[in-house]
Amino acid sequence: MANNEIQSLLEMMSKSPQTSKGMVEKTKNIRQGVCHMINNFCTDIEKLTEDAESSKCCQMSLEFLSHCIEYLPHVFVFGPHISDMPSLSQQKQAEPHQEDIICQNMTMWTLSRLLRILAVEECRNLHDRALNIACELVNLIKGKDHYNFHLIMMETLAAMSDLVSINQKFYSNDDDDENYTGILNRFIVSSTQSQNVDMVNQKITIRDEEICEKLQISVTQLLIETIVSDCIFIPNVKALWGSLCLQIELGDIPLKKVSLLALDKVCRHGELPSEIVLDYYIDCLCALLEMISSDEKQELKQSDVEELEERLSGCLMQLLSAHKKTIVGNRLTVSQIVNLMDSIVTLLTKRRINELSTILQQSLINLVTDFYNILPKSNLISASLVTKRKLLVENLIEEIGTTRKLLFISPLIISEIKLELDEIQNQSSKTETKADEAVKSISPDHGDAEPLAKRQKLDIDTPSQKG
Repeated sequence: MANNEIQSLLEMMSKSPQTSKGMVEKTKNIRQGVCHMINNFCTDIEKLTEDAESSKCCQMSLEFLSHCIEYLPHVFVFGPHISDMPSLSQQKQAEPHQEDIICQNMTMWTLSRLLRILAVEECRNLHDRALNIACELVNLIKGKDHYNFHLIMMETLAAMSDLVSINQKFYSNDDDDENYTGILNRFIVSSTQSQNVDMVNQKITIRDEEICEKLQISVTQLLIETIVSDCIFIPNVKALWGSLCLQIELGDIPLKKVSLLALDKVCRHGELPSEIVLDYYIDCLCALLEMISSDEKQELKQSDVEELEERLSGCLMQLLSAHKKTIVGNRLTVSQIVNLMDSIVTLLTKRRINELSTILQQSLINLVTDFYNILPKSNLISASLVTKRKLLVENLIEEIGTTRKLLFISPLIISEIKLELDEIQNQSSKTETKADEAVKSISPDHGDAEPLAKRQKLDIDTPSQKG
């Protein structure tokens, strides 16, 4: 059945109308066909999970949707840039409000249906395709309709925030309400019936914490693929940082990994957040460093550990890069750098450096080396860091010669040697100063003494006088 409908719609798409009226009519018919297929083959979740034929029809409908996004974009975007016919531009000027609203509703409604599929574990064979199509659709809007893209951006961020709250409720829920079900009320269409296009809102139901986290991962991936590169235009970027940090703190390993990747890119394309949000982010990174240095690491899959270390490495280096390139705006504070350095040094003294992935080894050493140049000397020689610093260098020196891959630790050891030499020189100067002061304190002070009187010469006749 779905195959016949798709064939009919493809035939309709292949026809090229000669007039603007024919083009508008064709677009209406394609919209109606897309909505009909999604309503019939991608809505009844129970049927999708139980009937193989229904699942196949849904797959075909998704493929047709992808085809429309690529070859008939004016189903979702209305504007003169989608056609060479001048009369179509005149049509937009005549009815801008109605047509734009229809396109916005069509986009939001389609995204909500795709997310609805992603919220059902039994539809996992459709998840990858549904997410890819969602990314295709948002990227289409991104390039052609900036206002609609802004609406999608804000709705996606709101959905991420809502999912964080729903997930927290699952974990904090008491035994009195074991049947708690989360509802995601996002991507809602205000006008569901226009041009005979039936866009009925369907709630996105989240049954448990496992599917909630998977939906969080999907929404975060959608954000990475479509929105992050434009995060500088997000009015409330603080909310984005906060949601992603919460996902790192509270999420399972897969959610932590994708959230780290998102924050790496947010930091790359945007600016550092306010000090209080940055404190939270650094606390999350330090907690991850502590986790991979503890016994908890043994409970994780090796592949997860390696990927987590890689993502963590990217975030740390990008954080330092953002600090260096920022002239006006938020930067890392001294206390934040000390916090990071303390965590890194603790990790490197607890575990042999060869036990870490190569990329994390280099990132941590490079960070500490840069911190030697960034931090005030008073912090470097503080009691809280000096012992750990020296222990770190001792451990690294023991590793020298074990493998050529550790040549990158040389700059850190050189920085430590320079710092030690400066300290020795300062101590030597202080000792010399104290010695000079001691000498002055025990020497007679002639500063106020009167000048010595002229010597009295004895009155003795010389031999010549005697003669």
